[in-house]
Amino acid sequence: ASPIVCVIDSGIQENHTFLAPAILQEDSFSELGGNVFDEVQNGGHGTRVAGAILFPNGLPLVDDYRLPCFIQNYKVLNQDNALLSHFSPEEIIQKSVERYSSAKTKIFNHSIGEGKPFYELKHMSPWAAKIDEVSYANDVLFVQAAGNIKHDLIATFEKQKDSQYPNYFGKNLSMIANPAHSLQALTVGAISLSDFESIDRIVLGNSGEPSAFTRVGPGIWDSIKPDVVEFGGTYVKNKAGDSVILTTPEESCPELIRTSPPGPAFARDGIGTSFAAPKVSYIAAEIQKIFPDSPSLLYRALIAQSARWQDYCSETSRERATFLLRTEGYGIPSVERATHNSSTRITLVTETAVEIGEKEAHIYSVIIPDELRNIAENYDLRLEITLSYVAKPRRTRRRLRNYLSTWLDWICSKKNETRDDFEERVFAAESHSTEDQFPWIIHERVNSGIIKDFSRSRQTLQKDWCTIKANDLPDEFCIAIRGHAGWGPLYKAKYVLVVSFEALTPDIEIYESIQQCNKLEIEVDHPEILVEV
Repeated sequence: ASPIVCVIDSGIQENHTFLAPAILQEDSFSELGGNVFDEVQNGGHGTRVAGAILFPNGLPLVDDYRLPCFIQNYKVLNQDNALLSHFSPEEIIQKSVERYSSAKTKIFNHSIGEGKPFYELKHMSPWAAKIDEVSYANDVLFVQAAGNIKHDLIATFEKQKDSQYPNYFGKNLSMIANPAHSLQALTVGAISLSDFESIDRIVLGNSGEPSAFTRVGPGIWDSIKPDVVEFGGTYVKNKAGDSVILTTPEESCPELIRTSPPGPAFARDGIGTSFAAPKVSYIAAEIQKIFPDSPSLLYRALIAQSARWQDYCSETSRERATFLLRTEGYGIPSVERATHNSSTRITLVTETAVEIGEKEAHIYSVIIPDELRNIAENYDLRLEITLSYVAKPRRTRRRLRNYLSTWLDWICSKKNETRDDFEERVFAAESHSTEDQFPWIIHERVNSGIIKDFSRSRQTLQKDWCTIKANDLPDEFCIAIRGHAGWGPLYKAKYVLVVSFEALTPDIEIYESIQQCNKLEIEVDHPEILVEV
């Protein structure tokens, strides 16, 4: 059966020619007490969001396009695209899950947030904490927009030479908005899709660069936020004149479905992280088709695992890599990488959620074929590991490791490290030596990776990656998931693990050899096994 995505928004034009076949009208509901129609002026909001889920790349040119999922319409915003004052945002989150959460509805698109940055960096907000709470109690994934920097503020920045794009992303006023700092939400920022330039105007951010309006990290407790980015358009700025004029011509906007009439049924006339987030909801729905019985933690993990920065390479400066992590998180996700292997790439996953408590460790291993480790071979491999977990939150706590009932991290084999040596290191009181470690981009400890000032263990979605020589791999590549004490030992964490190997030389095929070596069992010391995507 097709997946279902619940759209928590301003309602949807349900009879729209392009949307009607996907809308589950019997499930539609409005918390405003009236109709479920999208009443936001100038094209609507929820309608555009729903359209971006169903048509993430714009309107298809083929007649046999199949809609990827069904849509549930949960209207909570009024004609001004705002929540009514008598509703608390956390109440809306709770009601949405109570009304719609099911085996088929695991994905909730939440392109709603405050219009200002979240400054409180000691306590999680009630809104974000509620997302974390329902994610622990239910098998749901909230895809959350990072928020937009207001038009007038960008114009003010552009008037000051030292604050012009992209320098203003370093200012507190550009930080992500509540509730995008939720640890369990998959927070989505936006990037530009155009290199538009004319005699008198130019885009703020070329294609693949952060959108002029996108809010950036780090998140609370220096977590990595946004998690990923998608194409959401950008502003165009005048080149000359005393005043700054920001516009959104069609060249700088994604193609979106809009309420009609009045106006066309689709157009390039809207920008925002609100319309980047649903493109990630689409990828989550495509993953659910392959793993319908797997937890939404896996959908989140595979999206992060598939994400990449467009312009990153081994020569990228540390400063540039840090900028990319703050503005784009793990990068742009790929539906192809998230759902398929290839002859040069293999992804292994845990299909079910695994429970783990404090002072526990689970060790997984992947058998590396001898031909890949041949000393004569000197080709590069891209190694990617993602841990996605959830634990019970307690909002009043001031630090990540006190906020969660149990917090997790992962470590893996070093260069040519034996399994026995790895296991000894896992259970050692101190195992912080970086000698012979692979060149991880982020690393488990601050200042130990290529990027400084960040640690992959400061979030519940922990991705890291590196480029290695094939002959540096041990015969058994091991990964350990470790549980650490939080506020509540009675509440264990639940996790999934994803591991990928990719040959960076196009004619080096690794899928078959790794798949054959690990066909029956590739896991150690725990009953769960890793399986192929």
